[in-house]
Amino acid sequence: MRGEAEVAARPEWSGIAPREWLFGAGVSRDLADGIARRVSRDQLGPYVEAVRQEVLGWIRSESADNLKMAVDLRARHLDRPDYMTKDVWAEIESLDGIPAWQLLSRPSMSHIRVHYGEVRSQLQVLRQPVRRESN
Repeated sequence: MRGEAEVAARPEWSGIAPREWLFGAGVSRDLADGIARRVSRDQLGPYVEAVRQEVLGWIRSESADNLKMAVDLRARHLDRPDYMTKDVWAEIESLDGIPAWQLLSRPSMSHIRVHYGEVRSQLQVLRQPVRRESN
């Protein structure tokens, strides 16, 4: 959306974010598990801060009119055909054409709420008393 390469594409992050990791959409469970095993908290912290600084700097300079414009995901990813594979596109297709502000706000709203709901459901199951069958 910024019209620049992703922070992960910079040389200093080549060890933390190999190109085949994409951006999370459409990756296999095995790949996602491998990422979690490979990247330490010590590596992740500075990377998250670099992304944060880039995003905050960009969003402060962005106009309200630009944030209202529709996002063309296909055009934005012409240089990354791996972002347009069947599995990836299946996960992001519904986001194509929405206003930029919505694309930016969804991860901080609905995406996190979905995971919060998953965690709450798992906790409820874990808190259930164990039923023992009697002989």
